[in-house]
Amino acid sequence: MEPTVYSIRRRLLVLLGVAISVATLVQAGISYRVALREVDAISDYHMIQEAYSVRRRVSEPAMPSAKRSPVEGEDISFKLQITPLPVPAPHAGIGDNRQGIGQDVTPVARGFSTRQIDGKPFRVFTVHSRTMLIEVMHDMSVR
Repeated sequence: MEPTVYSIRRRLLVLLGVAISVATLVQAGISYRVALREVDAISDYHMIQEAYSVRRRVSEPAMPSAKRSPVEGEDISFKLQITPLPVPAPHAGIGDNRQGIGQDVTPVARGFSTRQIDGKPFRVFTVHSRTMLIEVMHDMSVR
């Protein structure tokens, strides 16, 4: 039996093909991760703008909450919840309310968080004013 002789040209072509394939897969993985980060950043920015837009335009927190069924094909990946904050009672015996204008009525976490709502993970942006708590929620499964 004679030893098999492999061509240097064939070995170099195979090595070059493997190197190009690996580089392509690495680049695809990096591009995918960068795209996911950009989508997250854009979604977060959209949630922030939506919350502050509602905060500027809604003066009364007492809004009736109506449950409705989504229309077939309707995108319900974003949810908006506006909750009135309790009005602080004046201090007993003092006669003045130490809660100044522009101060928060109740300590509420602001910013982004992740919560389970109806068994689904949601990214939640919370902001509040003196009279209302605004939460913009985005379904994580569509991100």
